[in-house]
Amino acid sequence: MTQPILTNPQELETWLDELMAEQRSKLHIPGVTFSLVQNGELFFAKGYGYADLEQQIPVIADRTLFCVGGISKLFTATAIMQLEESGLLNLDDDVNKYLPDFQIENNYPQPVTIANLLTHTAGFDNRSIGMGALETSDVIPLGEHLAARMPGRVRSPGEVIIGCNYSYGLLGYIVELVTGVPFSHYIDENILQPLEMNHSSFELPSHLAVDLALSYGYKEQQKTYQALPLNYHQILLTDSLNATATDLANFAIAHLQHGRFKAQRILSEATAQQMQQQQFTNDPRLPGVGLGFWEYFNNQQRAIAHSGGVVAGFRSFLYLLPSQNLGLFVAENGSSNISGKLIDQFLDLYFPVEESSASLQPSPENQQSLHRYEGSYRNCGYPKRTLAKALLLFSSPLRLKAEPNSTLSIPQTLKTANPVYFREVEQLLLAKATNRHNFMVAKESNNGKITDLLYGSGAFKKLAWYETNTFHWMLIGWFILVFLSGCIVSILALTRFSADSWHQWTQLLAGLTCLLNLVCAFGMLIVYRLTKNNYRLKLVYGVPKIVILLLCIPLLTSVLAVGLPVFAVLAWINNEWSFIEQLYYALVALTALGFIPFLNYWNLLGFRY
Repeated sequence: MTQPILTNPQELETWLDELMAEQRSKLHIPGVTFSLVQNGELFFAKGYGYADLEQQIPVIADRTLFCVGGISKLFTATAIMQLEESGLLNLDDDVNKYLPDFQIENNYPQPVTIANLLTHTAGFDNRSIGMGALETSDVIPLGEHLAARMPGRVRSPGEVIIGCNYSYGLLGYIVELVTGVPFSHYIDENILQPLEMNHSSFELPSHLAVDLALSYGYKEQQKTYQALPLNYHQILLTDSLNATATDLANFAIAHLQHGRFKAQRILSEATAQQMQQQQFTNDPRLPGVGLGFWEYFNNQQRAIAHSGGVVAGFRSFLYLLPSQNLGLFVAENGSSNISGKLIDQFLDLYFPVEESSASLQPSPENQQSLHRYEGSYRNCGYPKRTLAKALLLFSSPLRLKAEPNSTLSIPQTLKTANPVYFREVEQLLLAKATNRHNFMVAKESNNGKITDLLYGSGAFKKLAWYETNTFHWMLIGWFILVFLSGCIVSILALTRFSADSWHQWTQLLAGLTCLLNLVCAFGMLIVYRLTKNNYRLKLVYGVPKIVILLLCIPLLTSVLAVGLPVFAVLAWINNEWSFIEQLYYALVALTALGFIPFLNYWNLLGFRY
């Protein structure tokens, strides 16, 4: 038994009470549930706030259920490892071996294996469109959905870690195919029941549904909470566990004790240890992934963990410290990051480390070297083949900026209160200025230019100037300006329209093209704004009909834009244009033609979903 780090539950409760009082008010969190295990026993559990604000139903740690989202993947991984132990499958097998009704495309020499699915290294594109359903009547069988919504393979398997929900949907389906029973039934009989998780379920029967916390969004302007709809998953039945804090504590105990809970064993010791060991990393100096678990290194402690989140406002985190035989679970029915703040402060309290207090003195000898790191970096997990790529226009990429004191900074963002500083400790290796164990690893091309950045378990691609959001928003501004002017000029031209004039017909065609493009551009922007307040318009539930209608417009305007230069040339041949008009309509024609590759770049040309 490991020497216990925590010895006084009251001391932990006092600290936790203060933290929750501060953070729940600051982050507008209705309710939070918490549990901590140590040396094979539940050490402390408590609920804070409300599961239902209107009814004033409090959160109770051993009764209130929270949807834990991605943490459910650990149950899927555990089930797969049980089947591997039983000899029913092999981690190195080609996944297609288990799929009788559909197959993963073979566009790379290496097949996708079970191990690739478990470690998020299968190489699938990010596809979240249509993976959820607001009504249970819209849910279709898992296999049918996986076949219909299969993402393309965009990289070789085993190349890089990219979190992939589809991979775990496939794993859940393989559990069904191999065992011959529904995924949720298998989990219930082989994991939940042995671990005495009697108040947890993937299917949420009526006797448990009454204890499910409602999820909420907070409207800053109105200073009010908005109850959000329950997010039913289709493909992600494997992401749909609803559980209490004390039930999750039992699962944590089982994995900390290498598969054993009380007299029950859900995995052999060797298999449980295999799940916890690093199986893949983007770089040996960085954290990686086990079989289901993600690695974290903080305060000189190695942790294995998994976060969870769903569209409908639930957030959760399961964090295990195997060397300390200690683990904690936290979940909320809001959309903040209280789990991250809680774990950071918990580690600082019980596992304090001395951070470097030395001032960052200028060191100009490597200042020039630092400038090559500067720029914007986009997470490699972005959707490459669907219109969801356009959402990147509204997100903030990772940015590095060279500072005068020979550090690189990640500037303050909405998610970070202060800038984070890194030093170049050796070629292509950056270390956090106050924590020598927090690294970023860069990759360079043959000519010495930085091309990629590896940070934590994430991979980021450095953007060329023409790929940045700043450049593309400038393009959008230019398109709107030219299209507006085209509409105005065409309206004025209608007052002197002549059916015999190529000049007038060109003005009319240009005006129509500009008007339709404006409708498309403004329509997409308006729809995006509406999704901020209307969860039914989220792409996870499918593409709204209004978006499908808007996508028809670029197909029409592309044809009109191609025809516009033809009409302009005919007008020039008939000498119906002044020199200024020739320049202006050439500009309109080129802008309309330029709008086509712009839309194609963001996957908005055609129906890519």
